[in-house]
Amino acid sequence: MVSIKSFDFGNLPHLTDEETGLASSFYRYLSPALLRDEIQPSLQELLTTELGTDVSFQFDTITTQATGSYLEKLPPQGVFLVLGLPPMEERAFVEIDSQLAFAMIDRLLGGGGEVPPFLRALTEIEQGVFSYLLLKILARFYERCDRSAKSHFRLYEIRSSSEELASLVKPEASSLILMINVTVGDRSGYCRFIFPAPFVQRAFSEPVKEMAEADHRYEEGRLQNYGFVKTDLWAEVGRTTVRARELESLNVGDVVLFDQTSAEYHEGKVQGQLTLRIGLGQEAAYPCEVIDSNETLHVRLN
Repeated sequence: MVSIKSFDFGNLPHLTDEETGLASSFYRYLSPALLRDEIQPSLQELLTTELGTDVSFQFDTITTQATGSYLEKLPPQGVFLVLGLPPMEERAFVEIDSQLAFAMIDRLLGGGGEVPPFLRALTEIEQGVFSYLLLKILARFYERCDRSAKSHFRLYEIRSSSEELASLVKPEASSLILMINVTVGDRSGYCRFIFPAPFVQRAFSEPVKEMAEADHRYEEGRLQNYGFVKTDLWAEVGRTTVRARELESLNVGDVVLFDQTSAEYHEGKVQGQLTLRIGLGQEAAYPCEVIDSNETLHVRLN
C-alpha cells in the first residue's frame, strides 16, 4: 500500500518583488553558461596553480535577506573583503571561511595548508600575500568577461571585524547572498558574496557579456529537455477587438476585419510578418517572417 503525504506549501519562503528582482538581476548579469563554461574552470585552474594543490568550487545557493539581519549573524572576527565597482560608491562584501583563508595563505607562504590553533586577525604579511591572490582572481574574472567595465571589480580592503561592515551599508535594505562551496586540497570551506540591493540595482542592470555560443547551447539544451511536451502552435497575422455581444452573434462564414495586421494575403499566398504563439499565446511569442506559403506555411524566426 502506497502512503501519500501532502506537501505543506505554507512552509515555503515568502519573497517580495524586490527580492525576486535581485536574483533575476544577478542571472541577467552573469548567465549560467558563462559561469559554468568559462569563469569557473578558469578560476579553478588559476587557484590550483597558485596554491600548488587541487582547487574546486561549486555555486551552492542564492538567497535574499535583510542586510542588517545578516550582518548580526556574522562572527565578530573573521576574514571580510570589501569590493567595489568604480565609479559606483556602493560596496559589496565577501565573507571567507577563516580556516579556509588561513590554509590558502599558508600555502602561498610555502606551507602545506596549516591553520592557527585559534582565530585571530590577519597580520600585515598575511594580508599582503592574500591580497596578491585576490587581485589575480579579480583580474582573471575581468579577462573572462571580455574586459567589460561591468566586471572590473576592485578590492578596497580586508577587514577582520564584522562590525566594521555595518557603517558601509543600509541595514534596512535587502541583500543578495551568493553561497559558494570551496575545496582546497583536503580542506573544505565556503565563501559568501553579499551584494546589497543598491549595489545590485546599479551594477547588475545589464549583462556583463553579450550572449555567447555557450549561452545558446545552454538554452537549446533546456528546450530539448521539454521536447516530449505537446502543445498548440498557431500563427497570429492580425488583431482586432470584438465586444461580447458581437461575439455571441457571429455565425459561420461571417467576415471579421482586423484593426492591426502584420501579414497580408495576396494572390493566394500569405506574405509579410506574423507572430508564432504557443498554447494560449500568453507564455511565449516569436516574431517571424513568411518565406513560403504555397501548400505549407514556412516561416523564419527573426
